Amino acid sequence: MFPAGKNIAKLNIDDIVEGKNFSFEEVITEKMVDKFAELSGDYNGLHMVEEFARKRDFNGRVVHGVLLTSLLSRLVGMHLPGENAFLLSMNTQFAALAYLGGRIISYHRGIKYYDKDYMEYDLHKNVQRLLDDQKVIESI
Repeated sequence: MFPAGKNIAKLNIDDIVEGKNFSFEEVITEKMVDKFAELSGDYNGLHMVEEFARKRDFNGRVVHGVLLTSLLSRLVGMHLPGENAFLLSMNTQFAALAYLGGRIISYHRGIKYYDKDYMEYDLHKNVQRLLDDQKVIESI
């Protein structure tokens, strides 16, 4: 069964039209980065130790890039289209660093296309930005 309080969209292919937009905001917390390190096994000092990162001219602990891209899984599995969907592939470019406390805005535009045997859609131009409008990730 689905976790209590977690609303999953139930869009079908006809609901996803060219230009359909969806966005959400997430503040990246220390707890999120620590949990991601535990799950991934990536305990690199740049992600885990403030002083270590600062001594290497970073502005603090650097958020794992793959933690940020994992927000695309939330987009597909929970919001657009949600139920009965999954992410098949991703081409991602990291454009800037994100740090603990960064407020990430993820916004996405759906493009619909058909194959003779099944229907699928392409999430085109998925962008994550910090609130200061600096691009962090672009998936194309």
